[in-house]
Amino acid sequence: MANIYSGSASGSAPTQIDVDTVSKEVVTENYNRVGLALCNLSDGTIYVAFGISSAVVGSGLVILPFGGSFLMTEYSYTKEAVTAIAHSDNSLLAIQEFVIRS
Repeated sequence: MANIYSGSASGSAPTQIDVDTVSKEVVTENYNRVGLALCNLSDGTIYVAFGISSAVVGSGLVILPFGGSFLMTEYSYTKEAVTAIAHSDNSLLAIQEFVIRS
């Protein structure tokens, strides 16, 4: 689904989350989302999945170490939950979500 929202958006408070070797939800489903940025601050690879119950090492969206990032565009747009898994525990993922401004 393309992002057809043309109004103003606000950035949520930037956050960081530890991604471990067990898949977990890192961003909840959000019907007010109009953008999302993810950045890998660790020295290991992080794998991300959208809208499914778990991320899997070696598949899905790959976010490379030392600043690898994902920026949601009109071609990768989703309001679904985001899950992530990493090769090693305590892999730090920075998150910035953009939502419809009320």
